[in-house]
Amino acid sequence: MVLSLQILGGLQARLDGEPLAARAAQRKRLALLCLLATARGRSLARDRILALLWPEYDTERARHQLAATTHDIRRAIASELLIAEADELRLNPALVECDLWDFEAALERGDAGEAVARYGGPLLDGFHVAGARELEQWIEDERARLARRFATAVEELATQAESAGELAAAAEWWRRRVVCDPFDSRVAVRLMQTLAAAGNRAGAIQHGRVHAALVRAEFETEPDPAVLQLTERLCASPPVGDPTRAAANTAPTQTEPVEPVPAADTPPGGPRETAPATAITRRVLRSRSAWLAAATILIVLVSLGMATGELFVRSGRQPAPEPADSLPRAASGATDPHPWSAAMIESADPQARELYMRARMEWDNRNRESLQRAVVLYRQATERDPGYAAAYSGLAEAYAMLGYFGFEPGDAMFPKASAAARRAMDLDPRDGDAYAALGQALAWQHRWADAEATYRRGLEVAPNNPTVHQWYGLLLAYLGRPGEAARQTAVAARLDPLSVQINNMLGAMLSDAGDTQGAVRQFERTVNAEPDSAWVRENPWVLSNYGVVVAATGRHDQAVRLIQRALEVVPNHPRPLLDLARVYLRVGDTASARAAFARADTTNPQYAMYRGLYHASLGETDSAFAWLDRVHDWSLPALVTLNCSPGFDALRADPRYARIRARLGMPAR
Repeated sequence: MVLSLQILGGLQARLDGEPLAARAAQRKRLALLCLLATARGRSLARDRILALLWPEYDTERARHQLAATTHDIRRAIASELLIAEADELRLNPALVECDLWDFEAALERGDAGEAVARYGGPLLDGFHVAGARELEQWIEDERARLARRFATAVEELATQAESAGELAAAAEWWRRRVVCDPFDSRVAVRLMQTLAAAGNRAGAIQHGRVHAALVRAEFETEPDPAVLQLTERLCASPPVGDPTRAAANTAPTQTEPVEPVPAADTPPGGPRETAPATAITRRVLRSRSAWLAAATILIVLVSLGMATGELFVRSGRQPAPEPADSLPRAASGATDPHPWSAAMIESADPQARELYMRARMEWDNRNRESLQRAVVLYRQATERDPGYAAAYSGLAEAYAMLGYFGFEPGDAMFPKASAAARRAMDLDPRDGDAYAALGQALAWQHRWADAEATYRRGLEVAPNNPTVHQWYGLLLAYLGRPGEAARQTAVAARLDPLSVQINNMLGAMLSDAGDTQGAVRQFERTVNAEPDSAWVRENPWVLSNYGVVVAATGRHDQAVRLIQRALEVVPNHPRPLLDLARVYLRVGDTASARAAFARADTTNPQYAMYRGLYHASLGETDSAFAWLDRVHDWSLPALVTLNCSPGFDALRADPRYARIRARLGMPAR
């Protein structure tokens, strides 16, 4: 008896060559089999299975469902199919064949050709289990990971063919790599270089033009300068067989290899391979939409020399005009872009660089005085070196943080943040920090869709920039998507494990997403395991957030001590005072709660929202909405509390909450 699972490109499950019986082919049972097949270590903890397949059930009921499901699978297929070890489950490899296992085994052997042959398409394409959002995210993450590995294998075959001098074969592999992500400018450049070196200069030029048109139509922004520069270079070179131009330019009559253009991204095996898939890449890799089909057809036609510039225009998908306030176009004379790295903080002026580094240290402290000093230092750096992109993006972040925390009026800070960010983008279109700051400015304006598009573009151009992931997580929290927010913040923490600010935010996001124990562990690692605890323990936001999390576990005395220490740094700030009041309310001490929040200074327009949340904590719903309806200058941190904190579920159940979201232009939950 052999169970055959084909999960790449769709889902087919057969038992000894025959379709599974209806009893075994029920969706949750198939989902369990697929989960175990995709598990990295080939086994999965029961608690993880419960969270993915039955997130809406309490633990006891979910365990009962899992037991019933495993029982049905064993009866319908084989009693030995599922192996239980401690509190984990796995498939019996002696009874299972799986195309995913064959694909990964070929990769481990270094056999890229076999791996590509085994890859049938996106993981579990079209498979869906109603009401299992966590499962959908699991599948999406695995789908993106495997798609990246497939793309890397295809790229390896392309480079092998190039090394062997088999340029025609290399071009075919690069065409296939382009189909994996039609918007990847680095791959577009490699295909163009290979086509030109193989003698198909016209095909290379045409691919550059179609790639540029696709990017403009999809993102309403300019494509990577590397693609534009290579296209212009190829157009300026003499075509093969034109003796007049060849003589005039003293060029050889045969096609020469095109001078390599610096890659627009990192090479295979570098940071890009391990970076999380961007939203655009995931959408392309998992979708069989008409748009992707059209893009693929265009790419193939161009590669065959059958497409013209008119074909794209006549297809009805003309590039949209650029809005006046859209992301800046790259200057035609811009230098080749580079990925996010230390190179972005270089300046030809040593004093400007020193000013930048001093500003960065101040910015990391995140209090009013340090952020104000950071602004001064960043501005001095830009005065020393007006072409210093990183100094402008740092200035944008400092302005954004002053407005975010309410240290300065938002209507004064965020426009400055936006202007500095756009200046940085003009100088360096791949400056991820600039996208992060611009996204915050757009969020403050309640331009939620524009803010999300900005962050997604930032992830495209700087996938390894932790601030882009961190602040995109904040946007998702503003919008009431705590699970997605926690995942983005976790990526930021992996990219910058030394950042106390990012690790603090991850703990808060885990708490809002319902993972209280994970949040406690995160704060314990951030605060208690930090040798330089003196600095960490003076950070009011870390202390206050930590207090909220431990209060949720019933450790109220510890929570009070933590929040009171935060208040030694910001004694009248309503955010930690609201947290303290809520801890007192947990133990029924209403008098202490009222006395605590009475100290809150809500004269700042950005802080007025906390008074509404305070009344909601007391159960005074009408008073809460009366205050919330009067708020015009909405604090971004307060929006996280309003939209994500489990403590305000009752507020979100009220119809008036939906009206607030509509007034703010937020999408329906």
